[in-house]
Amino acid sequence: MTLPADIQETVTRELSNVMEAVIDNYEAQGHGPATLRSVREAMAGGLFEHLAAEGRVRPEDKANLMLEVEALIDGSGDDALAVRFTRPRASEDLTTVIEAFLDETDEGPPPTLSTVRDAMQQGLLARLVGHGQLDSEDEQSLLDEIDAMIERHGMGALAEEFLHFY
Repeated sequence: MTLPADIQETVTRELSNVMEAVIDNYEAQGHGPATLRSVREAMAGGLFEHLAAEGRVRPEDKANLMLEVEALIDGSGDDALAVRFTRPRASEDLTTVIEAFLDETDEGPPPTLSTVRDAMQQGLLARLVGHGQLDSEDEQSLLDEIDAMIERHGMGALAEEFLHFY
């Protein structure tokens, strides 16, 4: 079955957060790729309550999120890869970095995650720290975050697609 290109935009942020947790858990345990069936089973098996205890989801959203997963399964099948439905977003600090890089590079091709990472290593982070837009202790975590995004989405992924507006 072919999924529409903007399927990620039809999934709520809350369900995307749950799916990311399932995907991360599957990768950490060496299972195959997480599917919509995996998401449904994890939610029914206590993951939702764990995420609620961590403050990552609201307990009152469980029924609606279960219905949302069922609707996705009805439309795409329970073997559809969960990653196709997630809404990748940069953290607030990485969004600041990406926006600063976009402001500096008005011309040329749109920047990729790889070009932003290169700029981060070549002084962009230091400038943002110097201007008080970032804390110096966050530099390594920002590099780790963009590395994880590159690993998951590829070096050529357009950076602006990951902006998170708070």
